[in-house]
Amino acid sequence: MKNRIGLELSQPAGYDSTGQDVPRKMLAELCCLKQPYGVSAQQQIDDIDDSAAQDDPKKMLAELYRMQQSYGKGAKAQPYDTDTSQHMLAELVKEISLATRPVIVGDHDDSVENPKQMLAELDRLMAGSKQVSMDQDKSEDGGQKVMSGVSLQGTSDMSEAASTREMIERAQAKLNIVIEDCLEGEKQYQAREEEKRLRLRLILTNLAADVDEEAIRFFFKDYRYDIRKISLLAERVPVKGTRTAHVDMYSREAAVLASFEYGFIYALCVHMKLAVE
Repeated sequence: MKNRIGLELSQPAGYDSTGQDVPRKMLAELCCLKQPYGVSAQQQIDDIDDSAAQDDPKKMLAELYRMQQSYGKGAKAQPYDTDTSQHMLAELVKEISLATRPVIVGDHDDSVENPKQMLAELDRLMAGSKQVSMDQDKSEDGGQKVMSGVSLQGTSDMSEAASTREMIERAQAKLNIVIEDCLEGEKQYQAREEEKRLRLRLILTNLAADVDEEAIRFFFKDYRYDIRKISLLAERVPVKGTRTAHVDMYSREAAVLASFEYGFIYALCVHMKLAVE
């Protein structure tokens, strides 16, 4: 069997070459290269399996570093062991990096010789992955809070709009009632005033068609300060074409005295009477 860097390796007994755990396969190959004389490959793999039972890449790298420290003092490696093991360890870091983080910023140096640096790099990658996961959780929680806030705000706005509409409708109903009361009171007041004015009114008939208010005031020159209002009616007598006028006085006494006046306006004799005898 050939390893990932092209070296011919013997397959240990009980080693499954079809396994899906690539980092563990590489550790097994590396252990075959660095095992001391008198230590079987199967025993070495069993030790790795015991220390990395949970398939944790950090534990596997820590175990590899421990093995390198212990075996480097008591056993002599083959001529090509050092470069091969370091290269395989760098390849293992790459595999674990790709498995833990799909996108890695920057290129890693394949010539790294210190396993502690590799462990530090692995810790950095795993910490970045955890930080990204925490940021995503925070963003999701923030989005849920914003959506809930918007929903509560929308419900509050709808309730406020409904209450405002009801308040406006109640105020409009009250205003309509006040307007109706005012109009009714005005009608009653005008009716009373009209009844009072009728007692103070003179009705003048047989007036010329071109008569005006100044001519009527001149006719009542002795009562010019007692005249309250003069109204010329638009209706005319069909045959003669004469007009009618109403003269309102300030007092009933002035109206009675003025009703005895006699005279002419534009050569026509003025006929007058009290509206209420």
